[in-house]
Amino acid sequence: MLRRRFGGALGLGKVQYPGRCLAVPLPSVKAARPPALPLATIVATVMLVSMSALAPAASAAAPTTAAASAAGDNHFFAGYCTWQAAELAHQTWGVWLPWFGDAGDWAAGAEAAGWTVSTSPSVHSIAAMPRFVQGSGAFGHVGWVTEIDPDRAGVTLVSMNWRGRGLVTEHHILADGLVAFITPPEAD
Repeated sequence: MLRRRFGGALGLGKVQYPGRCLAVPLPSVKAARPPALPLATIVATVMLVSMSALAPAASAAAPTTAAASAAGDNHFFAGYCTWQAAELAHQTWGVWLPWFGDAGDWAAGAEAAGWTVSTSPSVHSIAAMPRFVQGSGAFGHVGWVTEIDPDRAGVTLVSMNWRGRGLVTEHHILADGLVAFITPPEAD
C-alpha cells in the first residue's frame, strides 16, 4: 500500500494516481475582488463537488490510467485543487489533462506531455505551485489564473481546497519564478 499510495514521492517507483493537495493559507496581500469567472461556473463546480460527496463510491473509484483521460473523464479526485483545475481547463480548452499526480508534480507532468510550461503568467492558465511554496503544503497546489497584476508580479487564482476541502476560493499568489504556468501545447 505504501508503494501504491506514496511510491512517487518516496522514490519507490513510478505510480500514477489522482492528485490531491492540502494548502496552508497565507494571509491575503491584496483586497478580495469578485471572481473573474462567471458565477455560474463556480456554482456548478461547487454543486458537482457537493453531489460527489453524497456518492463517495463513485468518486473513490476514479480511474488511474491514461485511458480515462482519453475517454473524456476528470481522473483527479473531486474536492481537491487538482480536480478543480482539470475541470476549469476542460471547460476552457476542451481537453482533459493527460498527466496524473499531486499538484506539486503538475509542471513536470505537463512538460513531459508536451504542454507549455512557463514562469511567465497568463490569464486562463493553470498556476502550479511546487511543494511548500507560498503556503502550498506537502502536495503542492494548483489554481486557475483569472487575473494578472499590472506589474506581472502576482496573479489572482480561483482554486479548490486552499481554505478547506472542497471549498472554491479566490486568492492571490506571487509569480516568483517558482510557480509554473501551464497552457495546452501550441497548435501546429
